[in-house]
Amino acid sequence: MPRLSFCTSACARVYITAKGYKFDLVGPRGYRPPGGGTPQPQASDKKPCPPPQTGIGAGLLVGGSGTTGTGPGAGATATGSVGGGVYYNSSSGLSLGGFRSGGATAYAGSPVAGAPQQLEKPFAMGASGGGGVGVYFTNAGSAQQQAGPFFQIGGVASIVSIDLANARGVWVLSITVGKGAGLSGSALTTNTKAAGTGCP
Repeated sequence: MPRLSFCTSACARVYITAKGYKFDLVGPRGYRPPGGGTPQPQASDKKPCPPPQTGIGAGLLVGGSGTTGTGPGAGATATGSVGGGVYYNSSSGLSLGGFRSGGATAYAGSPVAGAPQQLEKPFAMGASGGGGVGVYFTNAGSAQQQAGPFFQIGGVASIVSIDLANARGVWVLSITVGKGAGLSGSALTTNTKAAGTGCP
């Protein structure tokens, strides 16, 4: 939209633009009153987010895993989960959020394949498989702090699975109960996508 200007009877020059309008008071020979007549920009009502801060969080999840291996020599393991919960930190208060996490890897000695890329040497021993529902606890102050790669250590005993993921000072402990069989231990790099209602 082109800028239009005109002088009212009170000699207030009004500029109309695509973003709104502004006005300048003018007097004889271009006199401008002290301070001008241009309105000052208004501050945004949206408060900026404080620096990310850990806190506490808990929620429910659905997950599953499968593992087979002989330890350091060779093995394969995969895990995946989806969940959501409530988070709190002293900077931004309460928030809600959800996540999905997963990873898979296979190795035989030094060669390692995985998705995501394995940042640490993976490990798989025993054999197990299954899935179920469970709970998780974390020191993340918001769901967004659970995003990114994590190194996850887990153990399965029949129908019970316990996993601990840790990275960047954030940890997530999950306990799942459901249908399954076997006994195993595993360690691998997983990746988490997360979103929440509060500040990161």
